[in-house]
Amino acid sequence: MSGSILYWSFVGIGFILTMALGIVMMRRTERLGRSFLWSTLLNAAIFAGASLWWSGQAPDTLQRNLGYAFYGIAFVNVAAFDLFALASMRKQKPITDRYEPEED
Repeated sequence: MSGSILYWSFVGIGFILTMALGIVMMRRTERLGRSFLWSTLLNAAIFAGASLWWSGQAPDTLQRNLGYAFYGIAFVNVAAFDLFALASMRKQKPITDRYEPEED
């Protein structure tokens, strides 16, 4: 495989695995914070490994730095998508203290 295909494959793999871990954990534990923390740690590990791989693949400094920048942007985007997906799965507590005007 060429370097550019592998580069974008890491982005796709990071998205799929991060979302899968977050969703599975959210369904099992129903804890937003814990699910997001573990999925973000996996996301960081994947993109850190991809960045290390990219440092050996890029022939010049500009290409290497642009690759790091795009991996950073992808990391933030995946984390945002994950947070939105997990927040939408969270169960809302019913509103019990509703304001009802007093009748005279």
